[in-house]
This record gives sequence, C-alpha cells and structure tokens, in this order.
Amino acid sequence: MRIEELADAPDLLVALDFDGTMAPIVDEPSAARSLSGFAEVLKKLAACPGISVAVLTGRDQGGIRPMLSEFPPLWLGLSHGRDLLEPGAVSPPEAYEDPRLLELRSLELPEGVRREDKAHSCAFHWRGRAQGRPDAWLSQLTKLVELLGLNALEGRMVIEFLLPGPGKLPTLQEIQRRTGAELVVFAGDDVTDLAAIAYASRHGIGIHVRSTERTWEVPEGVLCLAAPEALLEWLRELFQLRCREV
Repeated sequence: MRIEELADAPDLLVALDFDGTMAPIVDEPSAARSLSGFAEVLKKLAACPGISVAVLTGRDQGGIRPMLSEFPPLWLGLSHGRDLLEPGAVSPPEAYEDPRLLELRSLELPEGVRREDKAHSCAFHWRGRAQGRPDAWLSQLTKLVELLGLNALEGRMVIEFLLPGPGKLPTLQEIQRRTGAELVVFAGDDVTDLAAIAYASRHGIGIHVRSTERTWEVPEGVLCLAAPEALLEWLRELFQLRCREV
C-alpha cells in the first residue's frame, strides 16, 4: 500500500515502538530520548480527525512516561503488551514483587552484563560488553527461566524474561478494535516487533527501522527505513497528505 492510499483512510491507527524506532539506541535505557520532532508530528497527527496514535513498547509505565512528557495523550501498550492504557489514563502502581522475577533479580551477573527491572519482566543487557554475548551464562539462565514458566524475548544485545501475557501484536489489534481504525501503521526496529510489523503490512503499512547492530529478514511488503530520522520524515509526509488543514 502506498502512503497516499493510507492517508485517504477514514480511520487510521498510527502505532510506533519507542527504543530504536523513535529514539536512537543507547547503552543505558534511562538515557534514551526520542528524536526532536517526534512529539510535534505525533501531536499534529493526533489532532487530525480519524487518526489515533499509540506507542507500543517493552518499557513499563515508569520507564516510558518520562520519555513522553512533551507528547500528546496517546494509547500506550506497555511491557510488550502486558498493560494497555487509553490516552490520558494512568494505571495503578505496578507490582514488581512476583517471586519468579525476584529470583532472577537475585542472580549474580557476569562482568559487563546489566540488569533492568520492569513491572512484568527482568531484562539483561550486554551492549558494550568487551566479551560480547554471554552465551554460557545465558544457556544456564534459559533453563532456569523455563522452569519458572516465563516468556523469553531476545532483542538487540538484550534478553528479557517476562511474566506470561499478550504481546505487541494482540495489543495492536485490541487498540485497532477499540478505535475502529480501518487501516494500521506500525513501525518497529527489532525481532520483538516483527509480528506487529507483518500484521500492519497486511492491513495498512508495516515499517522496519533498520539497525547496523542486527539484521533480520523482513516479510515481503514491509517498508524498510534507514533510521529513526527517516521514520520522522515519513510521518511528516503522512501528516502533509492527510491533515493539511488542521
């Protein structure tokens, strides 16, 4: 589907991943910031009649809200779909005390591996580690995780272990259902976004934001963009085509 056809849809859902899609990847997740311009263009798109805007992220509520302080109220799919918030809604304080996650948080870490605690998961990062991917340690950890009954998602120099629950694709479909969107845009950068990207490519436009860190085969029909900067320009074009008079 061409962007011109998408712009003519009566009801449209524009959904984006955050890290690596709106924000360049950084070593420390708390230091991530969206590119200048994303807040403005999403504010303009959200003001267009018939357009709903969402962010679907692996971050939890505490991890994403500081990154979106300048953004308009958005649909939020958090923790890879474990939480879904309507625009402007705030969920009750999230519980971090599941015993399965507490067990992971008590593990001794190899040199250069960092742990990130989230409401529904525990993530281990090795970006910048001199020894690269900690294969032996991860092999042992994966066996423990299987016994605990957690879900595993490996991304770009990170592996995340989550409490069972819906992923980004079911959350994208639920937002589409609630908004009544006829067509969908979803942009993401990693294999954890692949199912939602593929779905959007069949029901609108699916976008893969490329990375030099990791390559993977995208389904036929997916639009590939070189970097978050290219996605920002694409969204500006969508706004120009759809919302000139807003």
